[in-house]
Amino acid sequence: MANDSEEFLQLTAEAADIARSTSQRPSTVHLLLALFTVPNPAEVLLRERGCDEDAVLAELVRLGRAPDEAPEIFASVIERARQLADDCANQVAEGLHLLVALTRVSRCTAAQLLEHLAPPLASLRNTALGYLTGSVPRRKLAREEVRVPARAAGAVGADIQGRRGRLAMPLRESGPRPSATPSASPRPVPSRSGAAPSEMPQTAAPFEPAVPQGLAQPGPLPPPAVRSFPPEAPALPSAVARSMPPATRSTAPAEQPAPRFALDPRQYPWLCAYGRNLSQLAAQGQLDPAIGRAAEVEEVLDILGKRRANNPVLVGEPGVGKTAIVEGLAQRLVDLDRSTSDAGEDRILVELDVAGLVAGTALRGSFSERLIGIKDEVRRADGRVVVFIDELHMLIGAGATSEGPQDAANELKAALARGEFPCVGATTHDEFRKHIQGDPALERRFVPVLVREPSQRATREILEGAMPRYEAHHGVRFLPAALEAAAQLSARYVRDRFLPDKAFAAIDLAGSRARREGRTEVGRDDVARAVARMAGLPEDRLLAPEGDRFLTLERRLAERVVGHELQISRIARALRRNYAGFSAQRPLASFLCLGPSGVGKTETARVLAEELFPAGPEEAGTASGALVRIDLSEYVEAHSVARLVGAPPGYVGYGEGGLLSEAVRRRPACVVLLDEAEKAHPSVLQLLLAVLDEGQLTDGRGRRVDFTGAVVVLTSNAGAAAFGGPAPRALGFGKGENNADAAPPDPGAATLPPQPVEHPQSQRALELARGSFPPELWSRFDERLVFAPLSRDEVGRIAQLLLADSSRRLWQERRIAFRIGPGLVEHLIEAGGYEASLGARPMRQIIERLVESPLADQILSGRVRPGERLLAIAAGTAVEFHREEA
Repeated sequence: MANDSEEFLQLTAEAADIARSTSQRPSTVHLLLALFTVPNPAEVLLRERGCDEDAVLAELVRLGRAPDEAPEIFASVIERARQLADDCANQVAEGLHLLVALTRVSRCTAAQLLEHLAPPLASLRNTALGYLTGSVPRRKLAREEVRVPARAAGAVGADIQGRRGRLAMPLRESGPRPSATPSASPRPVPSRSGAAPSEMPQTAAPFEPAVPQGLAQPGPLPPPAVRSFPPEAPALPSAVARSMPPATRSTAPAEQPAPRFALDPRQYPWLCAYGRNLSQLAAQGQLDPAIGRAAEVEEVLDILGKRRANNPVLVGEPGVGKTAIVEGLAQRLVDLDRSTSDAGEDRILVELDVAGLVAGTALRGSFSERLIGIKDEVRRADGRVVVFIDELHMLIGAGATSEGPQDAANELKAALARGEFPCVGATTHDEFRKHIQGDPALERRFVPVLVREPSQRATREILEGAMPRYEAHHGVRFLPAALEAAAQLSARYVRDRFLPDKAFAAIDLAGSRARREGRTEVGRDDVARAVARMAGLPEDRLLAPEGDRFLTLERRLAERVVGHELQISRIARALRRNYAGFSAQRPLASFLCLGPSGVGKTETARVLAEELFPAGPEEAGTASGALVRIDLSEYVEAHSVARLVGAPPGYVGYGEGGLLSEAVRRRPACVVLLDEAEKAHPSVLQLLLAVLDEGQLTDGRGRRVDFTGAVVVLTSNAGAAAFGGPAPRALGFGKGENNADAAPPDPGAATLPPQPVEHPQSQRALELARGSFPPELWSRFDERLVFAPLSRDEVGRIAQLLLADSSRRLWQERRIAFRIGPGLVEHLIEAGGYEASLGARPMRQIIERLVESPLADQILSGRVRPGERLLAIAAGTAVEFHREEA
């Protein structure tokens, strides 16, 4: 259900006031006359058709009678207007709805007057309905955009009061007054807010004129900020007078000077309607200070001082501070002008709202009318007004129609070249290259000013300068360590945004959380949590003391990966080195893992994902989304590259994203595992060059995906032929008594074997594998690791880890656990769990067949119940389970 707008409430209130001043019952004639007391689109439409208040009064005098109609028609018209707003799917009822309602009630006096004064009535009604049902939204003029001297506002208020009395006088003289009976007393029309219309002028919010689209046809529409008043009153919006107390409407107060750096809406109606006065905001201290951008501000000032082509354009990545430079420019202009005593020479910077300028210009010529009005006002200012256009590329195509190439950029070219339209623009590198440089005639009218991303040190200074406003907003105090962390951590971990924007975002987010939790200070840990959420990283990674997790990484990996101690040591060293800051813009680490099948290459990548990027509590013990696994054996064709990064424009699947690029873009902190790398097409391997060297990848949509927070692991069986058969290895393990049947060791007590030795065939395996990869890719890996075949003892240790993991999963699901008994591991090895050419894979299958399947049968048959603990022992060719006492 539509509500009553401020305009509608004022119109009904004015009608009641006019009727009260003439001691008459409210009628539709009073509603019609009220349309001329409040600026609204219905008034403009009636005046275009030659109907005004003088014509209505003259027609009443000619008829020689007062309004005579049924008492209920007045309320019926108002209710019809509200219903019409609902039928037109409008949010609020306005003056146009009231005008259409007047034309639909044939018994009312207003409809008869309109039939004579604005014929034909059906055409008037259809035109008004066309404005109400249009698809383009109508612009509303905000009260804050108009600055009016108090003297002028008082004059307008006095004029409106006088016009109301002038409208009432012919009504008193046109006929006898009705008797003052209870039935004839004016009855206030209730509004949906519950207040009577007669009370609305004192309590309602200031009126905001809403101009419907296309209202400029057939004649030009006055600017939204100005309406035409009689010669004795200045041309100012009635909303200003309505917002003043009733006592000041009829009496003009003492003359007060207009605020300095304010634009007079009588001289600059278009700029006041579609612009934001940055100079006035700077003079009032409402803009944030621009720190560290003095050089760019000076360069912009020099360009603005040129005689021709005095139009600088700030070009830089999103978030580097282009708009902040313009706000600093406004403050600098205010400071320079304050040093002079002549306020008439002040230079005023106005931000132009291009989107608002285009809105409501469906009819041909409407946009050009607005743009020409703004251009003429800037030209008349003779250099005093400087226009700022954010997103300058929006001028290209703005206001264009399908019938010609004319748009805002083309209409402004001549004024820009002559220096009559001093303009400061801002855009990104991509938009400048695509739109501005694509039009050489437009490009030469602008002088680019490159805005670079500030350093971490400069960002820290910018944060310090802006902190008072953030502290006042959040009601907290930001510690120096928080500012340092915002600049440092956001620069390191948030790769898809730029400084200082991402540092401010981290500070703002941390301040909001601290205020919500009732704390008064924001420290480093608060900012670290905010950066972790922005970057999609685990909070522990940023909250833990620097390097603690990486210093203990070698021990934790060795507890879960068996038989490759030397390779684990090299992995941990590479991660520590790159994490300390030596990786530049490359991934956190990159490894090429070579060796036979089943020796633990893939398992190493999985364990690495769990240790580096732990999942949440609900995914404890799993790699979850931190492991991005892609089998490159599926990418043997050249066109399969599109599956990894997304199809380019014009191809099937464009816009869907690639398997690799989308996964890393959603979670930048991950382990990327590319299995069977030697089987991929060379074009797929060439795709990895930019990833390993620059730490980024461009997907099919042109977006850059950041890999600097990821670990890239490629696995390959290339070079496995160097190992031949199951040659035993001497890696420092004791060859004494086999203790595989003993109870599994405590994981926390696992130790590294002393002085691990490289397998004698490892170098040969590297030489064989090198021919399977392009030289430029081979040289980009941090480490090339050879995983040699596993020995019998190592497979036994892996069996213990597999059995322990199986028992843990069973306890989580069924609350049933088992432990390894005497002879179990040796029995599994003898049953086929060890095969040198297949590594540890046969052991997993033997455990499933000899341990898990028999135990599953006992659980399903009810012989083993939840809460029981079992001992698994070898009994001949089978495995038996015995209950243990609690």
